[in-house]
Amino acid sequence: MNDNVGGLYAARITDAESVVLSSHDISRDESNPDVVLVRPRDLAAVPPGAPVQDPLGVGFLAAALRRRGYNLLVLDAHSLDLDDAGLVACLADLRPHVVGLSLHSFSDYSHCVAISAGLRSLPEAPYCVWGGEHATFHAERILRQHPEVDAVVVGEGEETFCDLIEQVLRARRPADTVGREAQPAGHETGGQRSLKLLPVADPDVGLPPQRPAGSILGAVVRAPSGEILHGGFRHAIEDLDTLPEPHKDVVEAALRAGKEVSVSVLTGRGCTHSCRFCTAHDFMRLGGGVVWRRRSPRAVADEVERLAVRYLSQPLVHPVLQFQDVIFLGTSRAARQWVTDYVDELERRNLHIPFYCMARADAIIANREALPRLADIGLWSVEVGIESGVDRILQNYNKLNSADDNEYAVELMRAHGITFDASGFIMFDPFMTLEELRTNARYLTRFGAATWDFFVTRLQLYPGTQVREEMISKGLFDGGEDIGRTSGYVFEDPLVGLVAEHAYYYDMSIRELDLALRDAKAAVANNLRRGVTPYLPLTDAINLVHQTYCNHLLTLTDLAEASKLKAEFPILVSGFLVKVKALTELLHDILRVSETSAHAA
Repeated sequence: MNDNVGGLYAARITDAESVVLSSHDISRDESNPDVVLVRPRDLAAVPPGAPVQDPLGVGFLAAALRRRGYNLLVLDAHSLDLDDAGLVACLADLRPHVVGLSLHSFSDYSHCVAISAGLRSLPEAPYCVWGGEHATFHAERILRQHPEVDAVVVGEGEETFCDLIEQVLRARRPADTVGREAQPAGHETGGQRSLKLLPVADPDVGLPPQRPAGSILGAVVRAPSGEILHGGFRHAIEDLDTLPEPHKDVVEAALRAGKEVSVSVLTGRGCTHSCRFCTAHDFMRLGGGVVWRRRSPRAVADEVERLAVRYLSQPLVHPVLQFQDVIFLGTSRAARQWVTDYVDELERRNLHIPFYCMARADAIIANREALPRLADIGLWSVEVGIESGVDRILQNYNKLNSADDNEYAVELMRAHGITFDASGFIMFDPFMTLEELRTNARYLTRFGAATWDFFVTRLQLYPGTQVREEMISKGLFDGGEDIGRTSGYVFEDPLVGLVAEHAYYYDMSIRELDLALRDAKAAVANNLRRGVTPYLPLTDAINLVHQTYCNHLLTLTDLAEASKLKAEFPILVSGFLVKVKALTELLHDILRVSETSAHAA
């Protein structure tokens, strides 16, 4: 190892123990691993000072690879404070045979390209594989446009990536024993188990009758001849309890680096709904299979208990466990029974662990009788899939929810001191009118969950979604071949587009106000959960911030309609930022007073 990688931390998990290794601890074998999994970082998406996120996709892959006996390291750019060039330098020293890059979101695309190009220039270039949701729906396009990429894993990656690595290592190290026996993970129950795949429901779905020679089921690969071979889609994993629990390399690396970090859990895969802007319904079952699969309540409770003991008492670890299921709560009888069984399991163990989850409004309503028990075992916050306050737009998205449903769900959560987040809110829709934009702004303000970024968010055209294809077919989006583009489309009403253009600016003072706003909302929710009446000046200040944000957007809209926006914009923004700074100071002052009053009481 040279001095360029002095900041490298490599995390390896052996059995149930996590052993964190510094660069000086890596042995000769470990400096030439079979695989290195890389998670890049985009500073615009993950700003400086933000906690490190626990990537479950990387964790599941790491666990599956180690169970097959492969030597593996994980490099997380956020934990290690590495840019693209720094990651390439680390990989040059490590000399892995295979590098797996996570392209989960469009924001990672330019980084994956830069890292892959850097790897291809090395004297011993590793085999380069991309994976993730964004990569899955651009798989063949990626290989056509980027000769530095050798393969793309599509959909669920555990079995596919293992098979792909076995084939690569056989070609690169024919004398070695490759395709090793699976190693039992020390924290699994029931010993070693193989993945159970669903039977073929339809032979015409996803899997060609005869795969091309040299192809891999569940992957798109580049043959030595340069030909792109699609091996078809792998059937969904039926029993998620057969998967080893995701390893926590990134969490361990963040702690070793002295960074704040959150810890995540997954109870299931898939989604029972088919919103037109989302691929969750299809991503994990491209080759057929059950739409929504879940681990057993007991298995999830076992993992939660272990994670709580190991991590949640550490000062650098976020105290709220993050459940990353697209939908944690469901509406069916089976889904509601799962929640009952899970709550029973935690109550039997006397576990009360704060946690966050995602849920639709209709699911919150369907589980309203369970909300008191969920709050008691620790349900702290719910990210609600609200998307819009305009019913016509919700219908176009195929949400199967109404604006009234969303508000009722929020009332139910407020009644039990559960905070809520509208991170999926779409303020700007390409087909909306100016009046619908005003309705959206007022609705979000009434909803009471908004930070400024919610007031400027546009619909993103993710690959594989119906709405992206609609925009292309109508000539409103010309980025069909652009892997990194999910926006930059034309609004059907040019005035809505003009407002969107002028609303989308940022100043650090706005971020500071948003952070203060979130602290204030957390303080209010904490009081409600303790049965304490929230400090009235604090709730008034929160409402004032929401109204200030809303009024600013409404003013932009009115000026656009009056053809005055471009002329008056500079003065308007200057005044808005003065208000933002004053509101930040106000929230900080009120928070200090409310905390002092709470301690005195």
